[in-house]
This record gives sequence, structure tokens and C-alpha cells, in this order.
Amino acid sequence: MSGAAAPLAKANAVCRRRSGALPYYRSMRFLDKNNLSLKEDWYGNNAAICCSSCGKVFLVSQILHRKGRACPKCGLTHATISRTEVAISETPGSP
Repeated sequence: MSGAAAPLAKANAVCRRRSGALPYYRSMRFLDKNNLSLKEDWYGNNAAICCSSCGKVFLVSQILHRKGRACPKCGLTHATISRTEVAISETPGSP
């Protein structure tokens, strides 16, 4: 990334994290209760998810995070819990 583009990319990531807006270029996946990986867990209306970009494991609660939650470290992974599924959207690239 060039010197001028790096601050802009960082500002956009912070803005995305604060607003909770999902850009159109994110890939989406869903958790399967019967096939969770070692770094994922889902119990009731809470889920623990590992960020695919930075590796941080973070919690998402359906009650506390009604609009979903972005990774607190990099903001590139966003998870939303509904009654029947956990949707995880991931932005390719690293912070």
C-alpha cells in the first residue's frame, strides 16, 4: 500500500467498525452447530468467533449486539446472530 493510501484505508476500517456498515465486497459464511471448528463456539444466543484476518477470538451476543459485532482488534470480520443462524462476513486482506 502506498504511503498516502495507508491512512485512508485505516480511517475507512475505523469508520466501518464504528458504523457497523457492511461493504458489498465481503464474503459471507454461516456457522453450523454440528460442525464447529476448534476456534468457534455457539451456545444459545452467544457465539465465539475467530477473526480470519488477525486471529483474535471475540464474543458476539444476540442480546448485547443486536446489529452484530465487528472484530475489536481489526474490524475486518463482522458477526451477526439471529434465532437460527450465526452469519460471519469477512473482508479479504489484512489491516
